Amino acid sequence: MWCWTASAGGWVALPNGAERGRARYADEQHRPGLGREPDLARLRRRRALCYLPKIYAILFSALYIPLLTLIFGLIFRGVAFEFRATASKKTPWNRAFFVGSLVAVFTQGLTLGGYLSGTKVVDGHFGGGALDWLNPFSLMVGFALIAGYMLLGSTYLILKTTARCRSGPIGRHTGQLWRWRDS
Repeated sequence: MWCWTASAGGWVALPNGAERGRARYADEQHRPGLGREPDLARLRRRRALCYLPKIYAILFSALYIPLLTLIFGLIFRGVAFEFRATASKKTPWNRAFFVGSLVAVFTQGLTLGGYLSGTKVVDGHFGGGALDWLNPFSLMVGFALIAGYMLLGSTYLILKTTARCRSGPIGRHTGQLWRWRDS
């Protein structure tokens, strides 16, 4: 088993290495004081890493479509950003960058919502369908993530602009907001 041999270290690759690794491991376990604790923590981490391939296999099978869409959105965004630099007309590439960013953020929310809503596992394998991640909760998380990133970006712009630049648009919009509320 890979998990058991990993505790023996790199010795398992050598002839009679497993025995030498087990002997070394047994010697390490009987050291007094604090020297033993890092070894136990290391072994716990290695045991935890043994489960990661199974977890990744289940989650990637369950979230294959939103993860690929996320990757394609990020690629489209990067391509639009690069072509915008050399284009004579920048408006189409600005729109392409916006669409790529929107797709990436929305599918990031779909992925998070699909992960949080759970995955059907049967006998240690993914047991659901291709669209199990698509539910009202994941859609809500996707739209909420768009709104959250918009709030984050607008807050950043407000903090980084000067008072003179900031007073015009913010003052106009807050004035409109108060007028709308009073009517």
